[in-house]
Amino acid sequence: MAIYTPSSLRKNLFKVLKDVLDSDDEVEVAVQEKNQPTRKSVVIIDKEKLDKLKRDSRSASKSFYDTPEAKAALREAVNGQVKTIGNGSLEDFDKWISKLDDEAKKNRKV
Repeated sequence: MAIYTPSSLRKNLFKVLKDVLDSDDEVEVAVQEKNQPTRKSVVIIDKEKLDKLKRDSRSASKSFYDTPEAKAALREAVNGQVKTIGNGSLEDFDKWISKLDDEAKKNRKV
């Protein structure tokens, strides 16, 4: 990924935009503020790539929440009927979360 300062981006704007479209590569515009130890930046990417990232992100988040366990847990929470998991210990809760994670991973592979 190429990194530009705002002034170099301004100077090469048309070239940078053409490169992003032609190469399907991102461009980072780095802004270093005087009183900030960390660098802030903006990334320029191709619109098709952005749309694909958004679609992938939405499908990944939907797949977990569409599991039967997640739907049942939501119904319980909304109705105020949350059940205790196992004997209520942290270990039982961790096992339950691991089970949900495993099932969500299986659903993603399908």
